Amino acid sequence: MERRGGRIGWVAVLVAMAAGTRPAAAASEADGTQVVAGSAPEASGQQQTQASGQEDTNASGRKEAEGAFVRGREAMRTGDYERACRWFAASDRVAPAPGTVLNLALCEERLGHLSASEEHFARFLILAPPHDDRREIVVANLEALRVRIPRLVVRAPLSEHAGARLELDGRALSPGELGVPLALDPGEHELAFSVPGRSAARTRFVATEMRTVERALEPGPLLSPERVAMPVRSSSPPIAAHVLTGIGAASLVTSLVSALFILREKQVVGHECTDSLCSETGLEAARMGQTLDRVATISFAAGLAGVGAGAYLYLRSTPPTPGVGTARSSYVLSLSGAF
Repeated sequence: MERRGGRIGWVAVLVAMAAGTRPAAAASEADGTQVVAGSAPEASGQQQTQASGQEDTNASGRKEAEGAFVRGREAMRTGDYERACRWFAASDRVAPAPGTVLNLALCEERLGHLSASEEHFARFLILAPPHDDRREIVVANLEALRVRIPRLVVRAPLSEHAGARLELDGRALSPGELGVPLALDPGEHELAFSVPGRSAARTRFVATEMRTVERALEPGPLLSPERVAMPVRSSSPPIAAHVLTGIGAASLVTSLVSALFILREKQVVGHECTDSLCSETGLEAARMGQTLDRVATISFAAGLAGVGAGAYLYLRSTPPTPGVGTARSSYVLSLSGAF
């Protein structure tokens, strides 16, 4: 109970220092100068002593960072931690400073993003000068936070399968991350292991504070040959099927109409011609009948070809129905196409 009470005290001090109100005992630095811990752009003397050796930002950048920082502090006071984190992150992108990073770490911790909070606390220790009186409290808070962070140890034969991919919450894991504790945020997570030619293996788990989760994944079962090799057919017939079917139908109608005209011309020949003699009308009807006969024959052949090709394309575009009958139908269609 004492330990928990001590941690609550550390957090309270950190929040107060990050807000710019510091305890009286730590009101001054070793050099006697007053430092406002919560200001986003640190004093120029502090920036010169940062381990990263970061250069001073320009005036417009400092003004933008200060504005974002102030909005972040206002959101923190109202308990809107998500909005506060966005403003602190915006300030940090423009002008990184220890005070901004400290507020960002506290904000992420309030949201339960423990792994992100750990990263920001560690980054504060890099940015803050050696004499910063917040360092000791941040170190203690960081040690306590690392105990709370859930960890994941995952094992999978990632290097044994060409093209294999292991993902944690959509992020690809490298072989170097296998078998070692990975920091997680509390809550639900998903692991997915996929290998070409096999179904994906997935597992969900809940990470809780101060716990280490271990998971081992193996490739899923082999996919059926049809699911691997068969191309996906379109559910709608192609335009060519409609066009060919329409042309074929029109040709068949032309052939039928030609046949009717042939019958009419034949009747004229019967009236106008005897065994050896034909009138001019009869001769004209005979010539017209011969022409229509050729038209009817060609139209009929073209109609059959168009309708047949359109029907073939319709059948090709229809998705197969699972089952033995489908396999036989697909086999027959593939033979017909080859022929």
